[in-house]
Parts: sequence; C-alpha cells; structure tokens
Amino acid sequence: MNHRSPVLQNLQKLGERNVTRSQKTSIVEAEKYLAENKIEEMFNELLAQVIQNRPKDVKKFLREQLELQIKLQGDNYYITKQDIEAIFLNYDFFQENKVPYTMLVQALGLVGVEYSVKEFLERYPQYEAQKYIVKEQFIMIMTDEYRERLKKYKKKNEDAYMLQAIASDTFVNDILIYCDLELKNPFGKELYGCMKRILDYMIKNPELCVLEQFTQALQPELTTAQMSLILNATGIEFMERGYFKQSEQFLKGCLQFRFQNLGENSIEVAKCYNNIGLLKRQQEEFDDSMTNFQKSLRIYQNFYGKDHIACLEILENIAILLRSQQNYDLALNQYENILKIKENRFGPNHIETAQTIENIAVVLIKKQRFDEAIEKLQKVLEIKKKKQGENSMTVAGTLHNISLALEAKQQFKQALKLSKNALSISKNESLTNSFVRTVENHVKNLEKNIEEANEQLDVSQEL
Repeated sequence: MNHRSPVLQNLQKLGERNVTRSQKTSIVEAEKYLAENKIEEMFNELLAQVIQNRPKDVKKFLREQLELQIKLQGDNYYITKQDIEAIFLNYDFFQENKVPYTMLVQALGLVGVEYSVKEFLERYPQYEAQKYIVKEQFIMIMTDEYRERLKKYKKKNEDAYMLQAIASDTFVNDILIYCDLELKNPFGKELYGCMKRILDYMIKNPELCVLEQFTQALQPELTTAQMSLILNATGIEFMERGYFKQSEQFLKGCLQFRFQNLGENSIEVAKCYNNIGLLKRQQEEFDDSMTNFQKSLRIYQNFYGKDHIACLEILENIAILLRSQQNYDLALNQYENILKIKENRFGPNHIETAQTIENIAVVLIKKQRFDEAIEKLQKVLEIKKKKQGENSMTVAGTLHNISLALEAKQQFKQALKLSKNALSISKNESLTNSFVRTVENHVKNLEKNIEEANEQLDVSQEL
C-alpha cells in the first residue's frame, strides 16, 4: 500500500527520472515531514469530526479542535487571492513558478470544485499539450472556478450561509460605509459597535434574523434618517451578496418605513422602488421588476420633470430590463430617449453619451442590423480613444463589440484583428478574468472559422 500523500504520489507519477538528485531529496524531506507530523492523518481526523458533528460554524469548530486563535477576515467562507497563492506555493516544490496541471485539479478539490483529470482537460483542453500551468493561470482558474462554486453553494444553502456572512466585520463595514457616503457624516465607532453587537447576537439566535427584531433593537440608538439608511444599505448588501430573500425583507421594510415617515411621493421612496426593481430583475421576476421601476420613475418625473438628468438611472434600468426580456424594439426606443437627454445635458462627444450609443449598437446587433451597429461603434471608439486613451479598458470592450458584429457578417479576418487588439489591451489593463476569457474564446472561434473557410476554399478550387 502506498502511504505517500496525493501531492507526492503525483510527483512520483511525473517520473523520478525527470528530477534532479536535489529535487528528489526535497521530495523525500517533504514526505518525511508530512509523515512525522501526521499531517494527512490530522486532516482526515478533522474531516471525520466535521462530518460527524456537522457544526453550523465549521471554522469555529476547527479552531476549537486545534485550540488555535484564527483571525477571521471578511466572509467566513471566502477564499482570498492570498489563500490561492499560498496553495500554489505548497504545490510549487521546486520554485519554478509552474506546476503540473494535475496539481491544479487537486487544488480545485481543496476549495470544493471536483474535477477528474479528464473532465478538467475537457474544460481546459489547452493544458493537455502544455502539461504545466504557470502561477498566473493557476490563480485565474482557481478564482473563477471557486466563484462559480460559491454561487451554487450560496444558492443551495442560502440561510445557513447568510448567517455566517453577516457575522463578519466586512458586512457591517460595507453597510456603514454606504450610509456614511449617503449622509456625508460618518456614524463613528458607537454605531458600528451597536450594529456589530446586534448582528453577532442574530448569529447566535437565528430566529431573530428577521426585520422586526432588527429594527426594534436598533431604533432606540438611531434617528429616523439613520434607520432609513441602515435598512436600505442592509437590503442592498444582502442583494449584492446574493441573499435575495433577506434583501427583499429589508428593502420592503425600508420602503414601508420611508412611506410612513416621508410620504408616498418622496424621492427616498422612489429609491426604494428602484432597488426592489433591481432585486426583482436579478431574480428574473421581470413583471415585478418593471412595476417597481415604473413607480420609481413616476415619482422622479413628477418631482424633477420628464427629461431631467436625475431620471437617467431609472430609465437605464428599464432599458436593461427590456434587453433581459429580449424586447429589443422597446429597449431601442428607451435607449434613444436616454440618448436625447444625454446629448442635451453633456453634448454629442461626451463619454456618457458614447456609452448610450454603444448600448444602442448592442441592441442593433441583437436585431441583426450589423452595418448600423458598426457605424455607431466606430463613433464610440473615436470618442473613447480621444477621452480615455487608445489602450483604455473601455476601448477593449468596444473593439470586442465591433468584432462580434463583423463576425456576424462573416468578416472573420477583420473581426480577428480587432479581437486580438482587445485581448492585448485587456491583459495589459488587468481586466476581469471573465472578460479576458470571453475574448480569448472569441479569438479561438474566429481562428477556427477562418481555418474552415480556407479549407472550403481549397476544396472548391480543387473541384
């Protein structure tokens, strides 16, 4: 029976002939260290204890088991970039800044993302030939895969996960930062301490994690304005973290609170309707979303006037909702109305105006009006290059959109040139991994289309 750890077993599979004597010594020393300290047995025992006891707070349980003081930072279930870098360093025995892709498969298992080697290569076929994966790619894939797993986990275990999340200082901080920005008057340590005590108590007493008890506990310490902001900020924070049930409870509570204290036509009430509309759009409850957006817009337009700049956020939210419903005709009309307001307010060559023109172009692509879309995107590109520089991240996005339109017209070579340019900018500007991967996949598809087109041309010439 082989008692080597999985990491060392994989090193052995790579072939001991491929490593130097000093590297073999490092492997032996590492194996000896793991065995002497019974690392694998310790983790197996901890895992068995967790499965047997199924504690609500896993990290607290492990801390008690190990009798160590662990400082929790942020959301209890979040794994940071530093954590992933530490995982990479544990696998990079020889400090070569690269590891076999099989070790990435193992590392993914550590964060709950289970792939067989075959499944991994089906998802990332480029690494089968490379064999190794460098640190940057390791971190990118780990981050993306973990985030996807986290979304599924949160959806499946929303209530339990939510209780863990709101225990963190980060949750309270985010709420108070939002409120500080709104009031332009920091609440200070006293309110922070009050919020933290209440949320901590809610963790220990989950049955109190409801709006009524929350407001009753805070009301003696807060003014009406502060209470209004706290309810709204807590609802938004829940929504951004994906806890829609809790978000709806607080946002509707905030709506009722403002309705009673400020009146049904208050701008603050309109903001609540807008936030509930955003929540319902994320939940794909589109009819409810539209109803709340329209209520918000009605109050804004009655207060400021139909075409006032203050109404833009609601108008744009409605346009996005219409796009989500694939109602492209109405979305196009909505964006054209927004464009008129922005041109009157900012002028035709402002970056805000350019963004709406680009939104119109994206809708035109959906409607297969490719030439019109490309013409508008070229105008947007000129404005962005002039205002933000030729290598800005927003330029990369516009280049990608033009490439999509050209691809739809089967102008693959022109599209490929623009996509490669967008990819180069996005990597230099450290854009989000998801955007980089989207553009990378688009480049691969275009190269494949060009190759197939050339093959068909060769066949036709032979005939």
